[in-house]
Amino acid sequence: MHDTFLRHIARGLRPGEKIIEETGRYYPDEVCVKQREHISIQVNQRQTGFSTMEMVLTVSVVLLMFSLVIPAAREIVNKTRSDNVVVDLEKIQSDINDFITINRRLPDSLAEIYADIPRDPWGNKFKYLNIADSDESIKFKVRKYKFIKNLNSDYDLFSVGIDGESVQPLIGKSSRDDIVRAKNGLFIGPAEELIKSINE
Repeated sequence: MHDTFLRHIARGLRPGEKIIEETGRYYPDEVCVKQREHISIQVNQRQTGFSTMEMVLTVSVVLLMFSLVIPAAREIVNKTRSDNVVVDLEKIQSDINDFITINRRLPDSLAEIYADIPRDPWGNKFKYLNIADSDESIKFKVRKYKFIKNLNSDYDLFSVGIDGESVQPLIGKSSRDDIVRAKNGLFIGPAEELIKSINE
C-alpha cells in the first residue's frame, strides 16, 4: 500500500487517480471505470458481429445443402416407385394372360379381374384398354408413339406416372413420365426409355 502511494506521487498522481494501461494517460478512478466499460462494450460488439456473421454463413451452407439434397432424394424416391410400377405392370400382364387362358378372350376391363383395380405408387389406377376385340370407336384412345404407330395391337396397359396425366401420343409432354406396356408386352418401362430406344 505504501509502495503504491509512493509510485503515485512519483508519477505526479493525486490520491484517487491511476493509470489506464490502454491509453497510457492518468484519470480519476471513475473515469478509468467508464473507459474500461467502453472498451469492454467495443470488444463485445466485435464478438457479437463475428457470431452473427458465422450464423449467417452457417444457415447459408445448410440451405445450400438442402437445395441439393432434396431434389436428389426426390429423384431417388420416384425412380424406386417407377421400378415398382414396372413390377406391378408385369404382375397385371400375367393376370391378364391367366384370364385369357381361362376365358379365351381379353378382359373388357381390369374390373373383370380385380374387385379393386390396382393403383400405382402415386395413387392413380392403372389404365387398361382392350384393343384387339374393340371397334373403331376406341381409335382415339389407343396409345401411340406419335400419332400413327400404335404401341400395342392386343391391349394397352400403363400408369399415368408422377403427374397423374397422360395424352394419347407418347411424345406428349404429360405422357413422358408414363410407365407403359409396349410391343405387345415385350417392353414394360418408362415412356422416356421407349422413346429413346425407338429414336435410336
